[in-house]
Amino acid sequence: MTDAAYAAWLVDTRAGLSSLLIAADNDSVRELNERARTDLIAVGAVDDSGTVRLHDGLSAGRGDRVVTRQIDRYLTDGTSTGGRGRQADGFVRNGQQWVVDRARRDGSLTVRLLGSDGNPSATAVTLPAGYVRANVELAYATTAHRAQGMTTDTSHVLADATVARESFYVAMTRGRRANDAYLVLDPPKTGLGDHQHPAGSAAGEQWTRGEVLHAIATNTGAQSSAHEVIEIEQDRAGSIEQLAAEAETIASYAHDLAAGELLLTVFGDGPAVLALLDDDQFHLVVTAVRSARTAGIDIDTALPGIARPLQARGSRLTAVGLADAIRIHTTATTTGGQGRSRVLIAGILPDATPGLTDPQMLTALRERYELIEARAAAVLDRDHIAGAPWLRALPAATDRDTARLVAAYRDRWAITGPAPLGRVPDRAASFSQHADHRRISAALTTPVAPAGATQHATAPAARAGRSL
Repeated sequence: MTDAAYAAWLVDTRAGLSSLLIAADNDSVRELNERARTDLIAVGAVDDSGTVRLHDGLSAGRGDRVVTRQIDRYLTDGTSTGGRGRQADGFVRNGQQWVVDRARRDGSLTVRLLGSDGNPSATAVTLPAGYVRANVELAYATTAHRAQGMTTDTSHVLADATVARESFYVAMTRGRRANDAYLVLDPPKTGLGDHQHPAGSAAGEQWTRGEVLHAIATNTGAQSSAHEVIEIEQDRAGSIEQLAAEAETIASYAHDLAAGELLLTVFGDGPAVLALLDDDQFHLVVTAVRSARTAGIDIDTALPGIARPLQARGSRLTAVGLADAIRIHTTATTTGGQGRSRVLIAGILPDATPGLTDPQMLTALRERYELIEARAAAVLDRDHIAGAPWLRALPAATDRDTARLVAAYRDRWAITGPAPLGRVPDRAASFSQHADHRRISAALTTPVAPAGATQHATAPAARAGRSL
């Protein structure tokens, strides 16, 4: 399977496609990267006469494709049109792929960023020797974990029965055109309990493709949490619980970048701002800026006035001090009646897009929001068809909008019992679940608006078995 995956990758590469090999372990990744580079040198695609040593212990020369593994706001990626680090997408990020123009004797690399079309940018930038040694690797092969954030034309994935489904999902969604899996049918030596071995197979007997895929689908690498108590693992990858977690991960990363870009744009890249970006408490600023934007405050315009009193005191601008000042301004502004009401996706998840400009982040978030909205309706329709007890337990005046809101709550927080909202969340539950429970409980006790007042108003839940 390793040979088959590599051969397919080589065909794609020689056809001019950007392609990625994905393996389960670092040893396999290193072997594949070394093999790929050797073949590319042999056909003249890579120059081995001058090379630089990378973080993975391998070397890179002119023509090699490499990947950066660490955000550095002070290193331009060649797309910035203003001062260093000022422009959105203007700095080096984790997962970006590059083509090497020159390997320098001091250990630095002159590279060009690969665009979404697979072609290198016109602008060459230099990655310093220290950054190269610590954070740059060959990009022909990688693990599924490190493939997150990488996009290519095709991907070729090596997988056996020990691979976790989360890793398999990541690996099989890297390629824009095609994603092919190469399943190893040899029985795994370790990593599976006896209950996960296929029924009827003798020890040491080769598995079938279906058995390997079933093992992957039932093998989760995620850590248990307070909400992972759902008894039926029905389409977990498409559940609101999973989609909301993915959306929040994307939003957190995107708002971290946006907050840094905001400070650089408003205050410039002087020593005080650069120190602020490196502050261990910078995440507090990110949270405060995000909350202000969610509340409808034009933080881009307000920020200079918020920071001015802090700067006038003559003390160093700190993340804690700036975050507190932003929060105070947000509270005072919203208390005065300004700002806006939060937009909730499917009635339960705050819209995190305000303030974001990165097109890839916005697309990723909006795709998940659309899936969450569709999932809420699908859960309601599914439970209606199944005659779920929770639907019969709804108040008589409940309309479809409110029932859909309850369905979204149940899917997000893994509620499976007959009570519409399950038990009242205890102290171990998250703040978000407590807030959702209070808001939806209030919606269930609020009289339904007259017909036509809402887009999806239907007959009351007294006829829920027929109308919902």
